[in-house]
Amino acid sequence: MMTASIYELQDYFDSIRLDIAEAAERITEETMYLTLNLARVLAYKSEKIILSKKEGGEWALKNLPSEYYPLIGSALQESMEAEKVIYDKEYAVKYAEYMLSEIAKG
Repeated sequence: MMTASIYELQDYFDSIRLDIAEAAERITEETMYLTLNLARVLAYKSEKIILSKKEGGEWALKNLPSEYYPLIGSALQESMEAEKVIYDKEYAVKYAEYMLSEIAKG
């Protein structure tokens, strides 16, 4: 098994964090992608685990407040079935703001 150096892990975190930097503004256009990506960034920040977007969504269903489960579940469904889902955009923005706040915590 290959292990990543501390520098590689920091590069990984910087890369995924940069990807979600404007999530609150972009989530209404890229809801599925950003919903799952925010989850994997928080999973890495919280537990230092590297997850796919699907795994990030599954992690979120076990670790985030239940009020976000419908959004996360819909994003997982869209990613697995490749069928467009209609999201509540205000709710998605609320989720993005919550997640960015959690990710920013020291």
